[in-house]
Amino acid sequence: MQHHPSRWSLHQLRGRWHLFVQDAHGKYGPVVRIGPWELSYTSAAAWQDIYGRRKGNPQMARDRALFNKMSVDSGTITMADDDNQARLRRSLAPAFSPKALVDRSEAGLVTDLRAWYNCTTFDLLGDFAFGSPFGCLKAPGFHEWVQLVVDYFYVAITLQAVHRFWPLDKLLALSLPAFLSERKNRNNERAPEKALSHLATTVDRPDFIHYMPNAMRSGSMTNEEIEKQSTVIILAGSETTSIALTYATYFLSESEITMLAVNQLSSLQAVLQETLRLRPPIANGFPRRTPAEGAVIDGRFVPAGVIYNPLSACFRPS
Repeated sequence: MQHHPSRWSLHQLRGRWHLFVQDAHGKYGPVVRIGPWELSYTSAAAWQDIYGRRKGNPQMARDRALFNKMSVDSGTITMADDDNQARLRRSLAPAFSPKALVDRSEAGLVTDLRAWYNCTTFDLLGDFAFGSPFGCLKAPGFHEWVQLVVDYFYVAITLQAVHRFWPLDKLLALSLPAFLSERKNRNNERAPEKALSHLATTVDRPDFIHYMPNAMRSGSMTNEEIEKQSTVIILAGSETTSIALTYATYFLSESEITMLAVNQLSSLQAVLQETLRLRPPIANGFPRRTPAEGAVIDGRFVPAGVIYNPLSACFRPS
């Protein structure tokens, strides 16, 4: 670790962690120590070493600071080990296939587009996942569940920061306001309730939940796993999508793009990709941890148990 400059901060709680890491790379170079056992890389070689699969080398394990048992249920796909994650991914894949999406499709004033996008994505997700929208676009103000999802992300980032203070993490978590845990728990209860209610109906339509009983009958998923994945679907598909759409609209309004250009899918794809680069909905990346025997990253040996995150390499490198 002596070759790597040392930096440590709690900028994450202020929502400026990604900017702090970017600035640190600008000052110290392509490898920055951002915590006692955390490194951040910006080189292409490091990306391949961290995420690539090479014969004879074990896959880098996901770090549990981001997805930990304090904020994410252990039965979800984000917490599963490699074998179970592959099984769950195969079971969920039909619901997100191009054919499934096609089957679900139908042949001067200032406004807060973020709120409208939030309500729209939540209603669409409710319809796609549970067979009926939540009515967010009809009712004034945020639907209760929309607010629960917004609060959940705040709770999750708070618990992620607390998790870094092991072995005092559980003690620190107890000192947090009780309403934070209540909001997280309420969100985790709502999705399974909605999923079970939808599974009990006899309506045959190709939504996300529609495909899950087949997986349960084949033995590739349990009923409990179906309930837990419903929580992930709500969290992953509503708030993150609305954030990306909000900034995509902002960047489109700042640039002079004709309808002809928008109709070219390559241009639209470029806009969306650039939006995700400039304003990624999840800005803290997906860190990995070195195996017991250590690993060589970008030409240098890194000991076991070191956490590394290459996100700053793709976040506004210019």
